Amino acid sequence: MIVVADTGPVIALATLDRIDLLGVFGADILVPPRARRELLSKPEPETQEIEQALGHLI
Repeated sequence: MIVVADTGPVIALATLDRIDLLGVFGADILVPPRARRELLSKPEPETQEIEQALGHLI
């Protein structure tokens, strides 16, 4: 199974410090290039956590 992630849920999980929940699906998580750029372009405190998750979980 493949899960396609949009920016809203990823940002919400990072804000709640629960981005690790993306890994519980046991599925491949796909973040489209446009969504990835949007996630990493924001100067928010969560951006570093999101960047790490994109490298490890996604």
